[in-house]
Amino acid sequence: MKNKLSPLILSSVLLAGPLSAEIHIEEPAEASISDYFKLSLDTRLRYESRIQQGFDHSDALTLRARPGVHILPNSIVSAFVESEHTTVIADDFRASNSTLNPFRANNTQIIDAESNELNQAYLQLKHQNFTARIGRQRIQLDNLHFVGNAGWRQNEQTFEAVSLNYEDSKYFFHYSFANQLNRVFGSEARGNQRKFEGDMHLINASVKVGESKIGGYAYLLEFDAPATFANSNTYGAQIDYRGFHAEYAYQTESGDKEAYGADYAHVYYASKTHNLNYKFGVEYLQEDFVSPTAALHGPNGYADVFIAARRGIPGNELDGLADIYGSVSTQINSIKLQGDVHYFFDDSFADSYGWEVDFVISKKISDNLTVLGKSAYFVGDERNIFNQDVIQNSVQLDYKF
Repeated sequence: MKNKLSPLILSSVLLAGPLSAEIHIEEPAEASISDYFKLSLDTRLRYESRIQQGFDHSDALTLRARPGVHILPNSIVSAFVESEHTTVIADDFRASNSTLNPFRANNTQIIDAESNELNQAYLQLKHQNFTARIGRQRIQLDNLHFVGNAGWRQNEQTFEAVSLNYEDSKYFFHYSFANQLNRVFGSEARGNQRKFEGDMHLINASVKVGESKIGGYAYLLEFDAPATFANSNTYGAQIDYRGFHAEYAYQTESGDKEAYGADYAHVYYASKTHNLNYKFGVEYLQEDFVSPTAALHGPNGYADVFIAARRGIPGNELDGLADIYGSVSTQINSIKLQGDVHYFFDDSFADSYGWEVDFVISKKISDNLTVLGKSAYFVGDERNIFNQDVIQNSVQLDYKF
């Protein structure tokens, strides 16, 4: 019969361990200042040039700095505060109207005015995949064509909002209620140019099913006077599958705005061959369709010809917009290159607004420093209101930590 070690003896040996073993009690790690405060800085030095028929040539050299502090960054409950300061170094341009600095009445517009303001200030609750925020904050949804931060401009677009966000590998859901949209004209702007006040309900959700991503959204906007021109309710659905994107939205009036209905559609195909990325698509906005909370530098070219019209700013109405575009990009070593072509028509595809060619080059110098150059050349059609050619060039340095 085999000898067996009794369970009692076995457990005693296991508990006792080797006679030479020592018991170590790990001391709790001392808290460092980074557990309480985390500093951030986002700076951008940019030279921008804009030539537009009928106006004097503009040159702008501006420096923007966003210092921030995240309080209790690793905790479930935290806070973030960030200011924004834009300094004009070379002022040969028109930031907008005479209330802003600089104002060169005959120059083309470059919306980077002198400004000092609070950019973000919010209280955050974050647990696993769920995040809630209350306060002044940046909100970016999908491709930013409807809700975004207008990040190209030195003075950022932000929302006074309560937001709820859930995201995991399959599901995404966002809801926010905002009562103020802070626009990009800076701290010296007044009235409607400074901010839109009202009620904004922003709802966006998606789910991944196999190789597809299916989503929908509702953006319900009702602003107080004088921003009621931007009042709108937009309901949309979209699907992505193997590089194909198809999206449709329908927009109606809200508040006391005159009744209307307008369609939106966006279809594109994106793929990659070797080290070459390409994308071809059509974005379509029927007459009266507006997107006042969007980030609109880029969707219809970098010359920014159609931004005021897409926001619904009075005096900039157009007979819809159809943008047929193509994009090619690549990376050579650490240098990224991209070229875009746009052809613009009205919503019937009968009348041309013109065409545009864009080019972007960027290089990441270090983990914190990036240099970028961008050029846009828009050729307007003489038969419509967009008959002024535009040449826009910029070079910038971004430093972040």
